[in-house]
Amino acid sequence: MKNLGTLYGYEVKKLLKRPLTWIVALLMMAAAVYAALGLRTQIGYRLYSGPDGDAMEFISEDAWNVRMLEGARALNGQRMDEAFFQAMRENVPDLSGDELRLWFYYEDPTYSHAYHMVTGMGEDLGITAAQFYEARREFMETRWENYGLSEEEKDYWRAMEAQIEEPYIYEYPWNGAGLNGFFTTMYTLIVPLALAAAVCLCPIFSEEAVRKVDMLIFAGRECRLPLYLAKILAGITGALLMAALILGAHTAAYLIAFGVEGLDAPLQMVDIVYSLPVNIGQALLYMLLMLAMYTLACGALAALLSALTRKTAAALIIPVIFTFGLTQSRLTAPYLPHNLITWDGLQNVSLFRVPGGYLNIFQVGILLYPLTALLLFTLCWLCWRRWAAGK
Repeated sequence: MKNLGTLYGYEVKKLLKRPLTWIVALLMMAAAVYAALGLRTQIGYRLYSGPDGDAMEFISEDAWNVRMLEGARALNGQRMDEAFFQAMRENVPDLSGDELRLWFYYEDPTYSHAYHMVTGMGEDLGITAAQFYEARREFMETRWENYGLSEEEKDYWRAMEAQIEEPYIYEYPWNGAGLNGFFTTMYTLIVPLALAAAVCLCPIFSEEAVRKVDMLIFAGRECRLPLYLAKILAGITGALLMAALILGAHTAAYLIAFGVEGLDAPLQMVDIVYSLPVNIGQALLYMLLMLAMYTLACGALAALLSALTRKTAAALIIPVIFTFGLTQSRLTAPYLPHNLITWDGLQNVSLFRVPGGYLNIFQVGILLYPLTALLLFTLCWLCWRRWAAGK
């Protein structure tokens, strides 16, 4: 075991010297940037313009958000108390539909976002602060009832809600969290991350068999465990490095495009139905961590197939096909990142009973992938040992 560090360094160098590793890393980083920006569709709103209201003007979602942010900056940091709602009642005209949207865009966007927080629950502009928070509690209770939650499960979410400070501190949310934003484009990274992890770990056990040096490796029993651990640690390093590069490129593209303003806004500013007591930035970090752990699990699968088949091609291709197949299954798809971390995933109120309480869907995702990777790496060791015994 004393030579573990030396063996680990050697295995990492082998991984980093493979041209395919860096080619795939660059290609997947480019794909991640394209997923962040190139796949954004220009949805938006068609507004009547001109004095006669007979001309139509298309306002893209990005242009709308920029305009709303300009107006909402005047409210950032204010408590959403009675004075806040009184000012909104006084400043928003008695209009509706396209007329009101037109007024918000061209006249005064200050209260547009706050107004839509109210109307999103089916309430009207005349609501008071006390009525707003009571309406939201009733709205959430109805929602939990519609999802068929038990009283214990409702108590879990009530406890979560109790951690959300009232009255809210208003802040216009980060534009990158929009309908076509970060929350909904990260699902496109599932296959690229699986491929990148497979490239790193597909030759981890098979290359000795290809080079015909496995007999020498298996000759000394005392070196088997240190070498196995060195390979696994190097594989983990490679998988997490790939995750960091790909997710980093994706995140950097969004931050360059939209800045960081609004990342510290409470998640409830994005959508009133969220019960998680975190801000947008924390939610994004959860997502990135979950995808990194998912990449690790994909890498562990590639390592297992490398140890099991001793074929590099099989360990490269099968994990990617297998991962894609999992996304198509109703049984497994709910536990994959494209359902755990997308826009709807953040609203998921499903709970999983564990000794001592419940875990929400986010917590399950954070635990599921490391535990899966641990199981797969354990199976790797069994395959490795069996192969050694056969030699």
